Amino acid sequence: MYGTGQFCAAVHPKPAVLSRTTLRKPIYMGAGFVLIPVGLLLPRKAPDMTPDEIAQLPYRPCVGVMLVNADGHVFVGQRRDRDQDAWQMPQGGVEKGEHAEVAALRELEEETGIPPSSVTVVAQTEGWLPYDLPVDLVPNIWKGRFRGQEQKWFLLRFHGSDDEIDLDTEHPEFSEWRWLPVHDLVDNIVPFKREVYTAVVNAFAGHFVNA
Repeated sequence: MYGTGQFCAAVHPKPAVLSRTTLRKPIYMGAGFVLIPVGLLLPRKAPDMTPDEIAQLPYRPCVGVMLVNADGHVFVGQRRDRDQDAWQMPQGGVEKGEHAEVAALRELEEETGIPPSSVTVVAQTEGWLPYDLPVDLVPNIWKGRFRGQEQKWFLLRFHGSDDEIDLDTEHPEFSEWRWLPVHDLVDNIVPFKREVYTAVVNAFAGHFVNA
């Protein structure tokens, strides 16, 4: 509003003309206002990849932790980036030059707050177990660089208390957690990981009684 005395006039800025070009970038309207096109606020879908392109991709090196408590139940967490049920055991990538067991203990603490001093390493899988992501997920995970993961799994005995479990970590992975009987584990996991989880359960089957 501009004017003197009793007279004033409202001054309206000239409407911005929106073209295809301007819709691709923020528009500064003056007086501290910025018009941001809706398209800039929406996540961009990565381009689709063909099955042949995906087949050429490598697997991401990863470790997994089967954490078993005194009752023989297995720790699982609900992924916080999923609205539907998506329970899994702690897992994560292996850093360059990092030993797999060190990576497993690090990932466990990063995702659950449980320190290495509260667990004992009981066993590990002989080799690495691969799994493939669903085709529609490959372009959108890990920037489309991997077809899935190959995992080295470790069976750990938890001799601490549940009070040590803290999901509010620096980079939270889970929104909630629970202890599951081993025989209920596979059925509660997302379908594309069930084959690997079955292999893990079979690999460690002889240790559950004493875990």
